[in-house]
Amino acid sequence: MSAVQRWMNDPTVSLIMVAAVVVVALVIYFLPTFVAYIPQHERRGSILLVNLFLGVTFIGRWFALIWARKARDGQARIRAADVARLVYGQRIVL
Repeated sequence: MSAVQRWMNDPTVSLIMVAAVVVVALVIYFLPTFVAYIPQHERRGSILLVNLFLGVTFIGRWFALIWARKARDGQARIRAADVARLVYGQRIVL
């Protein structure tokens, strides 16, 4: 058995790899929450709840991300038309 095979069969390495995958998945899942907490968004608690309960759906994730990116003065940094153009590749007049 080679050193690589022994390394891959080591339960400690498997545990570390599983932990790394879980951490990366949680960071990706809670990305809208991190985007809201870094600039101290005034509704960061609500964004966390929306992300926690509706983040598994595509619409819930986009809603939480757009809400988290919303500026404090009420002007959205990402408009719905920009998201539609990014997703569908066309301009939609709202």
